[in-house]
Amino acid sequence: MFRKIFWMEEKSTLGNELIVLLRPGLKTRVVLDLLKRHGAKNIFFLPLISGVVCTGLGEKVLAFLKTHKEVLHIEENIKVKLYPVVKIKHPWGESIFKTKGRQQIIPWGTARIGANKAWPASQGKTVNVAVLDTGIYAKHPDLQANVKGGVNIINSKRPFYDDNGHGTHLAGTIGAVDNGAGIIGVAPQVNLFAVKVLDENGRGSIADIVRGLDWCVQNKMQVVNMSFGSNRPSAALHQAIKAAAGAGIVLVAAAGNDGSKNSVDYPAVYPETIAIGGINERNQLFIFSSQGPEIDLVAPATRVLSTARGGGYEKMSGTSMAATHVTGVAALLIAHNREKDSTGIFKSLKTTAENIKGLKSSQQGAGLVRADYALYRRQEQLNLSIASEVSQNVS
Repeated sequence: MFRKIFWMEEKSTLGNELIVLLRPGLKTRVVLDLLKRHGAKNIFFLPLISGVVCTGLGEKVLAFLKTHKEVLHIEENIKVKLYPVVKIKHPWGESIFKTKGRQQIIPWGTARIGANKAWPASQGKTVNVAVLDTGIYAKHPDLQANVKGGVNIINSKRPFYDDNGHGTHLAGTIGAVDNGAGIIGVAPQVNLFAVKVLDENGRGSIADIVRGLDWCVQNKMQVVNMSFGSNRPSAALHQAIKAAAGAGIVLVAAAGNDGSKNSVDYPAVYPETIAIGGINERNQLFIFSSQGPEIDLVAPATRVLSTARGGGYEKMSGTSMAATHVTGVAALLIAHNREKDSTGIFKSLKTTAENIKGLKSSQQGAGLVRADYALYRRQEQLNLSIASEVSQNVS
């Protein structure tokens, strides 16, 4: 049985929160004066995008502000919600897991992408990976050693505790520690950071995500996993994505679970992200995986065993789960070559992907992410480079 994970939007009405993008460089006092003069309330700054989120702007004021030279764009602070909707029993029964020793399990997806074969070369040591989601249950025995911190964006007075479960599941696939028990993640030596942008019901907003990305930039995250989305574009979100990418962060985004053509969600649509679709245990397209020309890669998405709140384990399905496999591989690559930039990581992931027969490019992009191919091709390139340098010095 599994839960279909996807996002729905709750339409905001006039008088609710709005995001105002302003000309970069404006002083705080000028911004406050401008907005308060026109009735804005509950003003909260979004420095990453030179914007603010606020309430209290009526239709006439909005019409005026849109013509103001200091105002670049105004949009609704779109609300999103994570819904567990559909449970499906696979006809071929239980997933097959490869065991390590007697107690620790390598989940099928982690083995399918060759992560275990890549571990002799890299385990993602000390790479900073942020999980923008519902938080992380940091006391889990498979996560405790690797969770290094985080932030609660939606309530700064409370910790980043996961009161939903989704974020903890994602964290386990990315970086469950190699402790001889439970499961092991794709990159078992990463530094995991919880950036809680969703509440216990999976509710959040574009402004929360923007603030979360700002935290990632300020705290030098190297990879960010974004297993959320919306079917509506947002200039504010795109601006934040571009800012984070410009800071050198590898941005991995779930494509969505709409299960139809041309249905990739935002932010996965944006070219600055790595858009991830999903496959099942039989190398078939995950039935709910969104499709479209924006898809960059696919990864295991069905019945993925990972960590759960309270210290246990559970299986989930969705492109949320697929994205975490790619996030883990990106961490492996960064740890293996600290000098490689985010563009180089993206290129390595795509050029070493495994083409899945029977799937169109709009369904799989470059193909299935492969940790082993990516790591060992990189090692071959390093060896050739070293050999060339030695040859030149000898001659």
